[in-house]
Amino acid sequence: YIYAAGSGALVNIHSSDGSVTVHHGGCEIGQGIHVKVAQVVAMTLGCQVDSVKVGETNTDIIPNMRFTGGSITSEICCEAARRACLELNATLEPHRQFLRKKKKAALEEKKSKGEYILPDERDTEPSWTEVVTAANALLGHQEKLSATGIFSPTSNRYT
Repeated sequence: YIYAAGSGALVNIHSSDGSVTVHHGGCEIGQGIHVKVAQVVAMTLGCQVDSVKVGETNTDIIPNMRFTGGSITSEICCEAARRACLELNATLEPHRQFLRKKKKAALEEKKSKGEYILPDERDTEPSWTEVVTAANALLGHQEKLSATGIFSPTSNRYT
């Protein structure tokens, strides 16, 4: 059996607070599709799931979705959203790397001065909010924090 329709997803990151809005082509009819999509988005981007809002199904935003049928629609919408998030991660990665280097340098400076290092200062991984803020910190050099993903299975296996 090959599923006859694919789906799209639109993922927007809001730099003001790090919240994420995702729209997908599936209809919530009790199968938990919105929760599943939100979880995939949060896991792929590295943000908290409570910062992800799933918009209602709207063909003005995600056109050309044929139907919602069975649990396969959830998987298709999740994969479309994941693909959009992978694009966003590629956009955010240079900012993550910059912030990691900056935090490591600050840590090394404190060590060299013999200063006490607080436990939370030992972690050089930037928070989600720090990364999103850095992506839009310079006027005129803001990143595009919006991406679309499309997925349509071509066989019984995801390819």
